[in-house]
Amino acid sequence: MQRRSFLSALASTLALTGLPIAAQNSQGKRIIVVGAGLAGLSASYLLERLGFEVVLLEATQRVGGRVRTLDGIKGRPEGGANVLGPNYGRAIAYAKALGLTLRPPSRSAASGLLIDSTYIPAADWATSAKNRLPSHLKRWMPDQARTLMLPKALVGSSDWLSAQQQQWDYSALRYFQEQGAKPEAIDWFARNNSYGNSLADTSLLNLMRVSESIQTAIAMRQPTLVVADGNSRLPEAIARALISKIVFDAPVQTYRATRTQVTVITSGGVEFSADAALFAIPLTTLRQIEFQPQLPVQMRELMNRTPYHKVLQSHWTLRRDTTGAMPDLVWTNGPLGRLFFSKIDANSVHINAWINGDDVDYWRGLDRRQQRQTLEQALVQIPAASGELSHDVEMDWALEPYQQGVWATWLPGDIKHIPKVSQAQDRAFFAGEHTGVSYSGMEGALESAERAVLQITRALS
Repeated sequence: MQRRSFLSALASTLALTGLPIAAQNSQGKRIIVVGAGLAGLSASYLLERLGFEVVLLEATQRVGGRVRTLDGIKGRPEGGANVLGPNYGRAIAYAKALGLTLRPPSRSAASGLLIDSTYIPAADWATSAKNRLPSHLKRWMPDQARTLMLPKALVGSSDWLSAQQQQWDYSALRYFQEQGAKPEAIDWFARNNSYGNSLADTSLLNLMRVSESIQTAIAMRQPTLVVADGNSRLPEAIARALISKIVFDAPVQTYRATRTQVTVITSGGVEFSADAALFAIPLTTLRQIEFQPQLPVQMRELMNRTPYHKVLQSHWTLRRDTTGAMPDLVWTNGPLGRLFFSKIDANSVHINAWINGDDVDYWRGLDRRQQRQTLEQALVQIPAASGELSHDVEMDWALEPYQQGVWATWLPGDIKHIPKVSQAQDRAFFAGEHTGVSYSGMEGALESAERAVLQITRALS
């Protein structure tokens, strides 16, 4: 689709959702957007399209937030958002409209498990003596078995927020214990869990929501996609399409609002005034900003207690001394989390040790020599994985100052309160993946931008 056609289609869509396209409603009105991740970039793009003047402030020196291609590493692995699901319609539309090439990731789908330092090909897992899963789930990987054990109660993509589904918003650990899962299987369910730093702090309802989204994507029978040359090209392309320039190195410290305007002050003391402000940043960063007047008590309490999921990606290059076939993915029940392998060239392979939740703390406590030894001991067990290791980079999202994790992991019992964090507070508006309803991840961020733009346009019309 050409860009002009895309904008025409977008305008039609916005008109159908109730946004006033007429320019007179927004001419001369200024919006400060805080955060140049996908939510902030998309919101800025839409606001400019509707005639608003936009000032986009970004705390760092780059756009994309948690979309981050590691361009300095051979092979350009992803340090953040990995793939676009087939149900990521907004992300795919942006990529195509802005001239980006999408392709399926280069994977052969070969996989295995490393259980107690023993390598088991996925094809042998169902009959392995190491398999402690319930008999009807033995043919599945532990993370797949965890999903299959969940209640099948959600109907639509927003059903998880309905009142009748809140009965499931309790600890996933309690649920698996009540289902009679063996302690070893429960430990596997806790390993590589992406939606809570421990199974005790993971909401069963949140796991159900993620499962429903995955099943929707699978039912589409379409491949997952990546952006050619790296997923960071997507936020960079949106940034280039903006009319206004982005103000970098501008972390926001204070927000002040009067009856007629807002003022945002950066940590460097620079002030920006506008008719409204949109905060498209994680809760971890939002709670560091001083709001005058203060945000409502319940909203502040939810912001302050919501943890963000810890992810540490340890990136290595393996210079192989063999040409045999390697698996693409190895699931482990040890400190390495999941090992992703991708070919760089005929003699070298990129390895990403993707570690989740509280296991991050253990890995972080090892020095580089101990980390190397741990990885080398694992590689000895994996077919065609011998060779010389060199460390590339550690992508520890919990230590990134303006993210402090990869996404909000709602504590059990808190899901019914989620709508509070997307409610406009006079002239302050809020977006980001944590406010997504039908989607999470990249698509959730883009969804939240549309909702926030709709709120802003209605409020200022």
